[in-house]
Amino acid sequence: MSVFISYRHKDLDEAIVESMERLLEERFGPGSVFRDRPDLPRGEDHREALMARLAASKIVVPLIGQKWESGPRRRRGRAIDWVHREIGTAMERNIDLLPILIDRDSMPQQLPSELAEFRRRTPVRLKTGDVTNAGELAALHRRLDELADKHKAKP
Repeated sequence: MSVFISYRHKDLDEAIVESMERLLEERFGPGSVFRDRPDLPRGEDHREALMARLAASKIVVPLIGQKWESGPRRRRGRAIDWVHREIGTAMERNIDLLPILIDRDSMPQQLPSELAEFRRRTPVRLKTGDVTNAGELAALHRRLDELADKHKAKP
């Protein structure tokens, strides 16, 4: 089982991403979760490595914080939006998507047309520092269990 965490580095504190990685590895096993900075092979083309890991994934978990819509970096006059590319690729390949909103109430609205369907996904809503949000944590664990069972049944 392979899980791919998709997130904007400037959107979320690294500790939040690490916590989510630990939670997912507890559910799916050590080494089952990929996130770019610590897991990209050094010396390789990062674009190819990212896309290869994404293609091998069974689940993509976009982590969406308050600054998620602030956008991609610009290079040579054009936007390079890896998060949009990761989500779009997951949708094209029918990879399960489990969006998790961190400290926000709604899915992003400023998306390119090819990601319009992503906006309609029902997210898990988590608040940092709110340990009383048991309902959403329970929903997250239930969905992770469902996805684990689904992918165990597949060869």
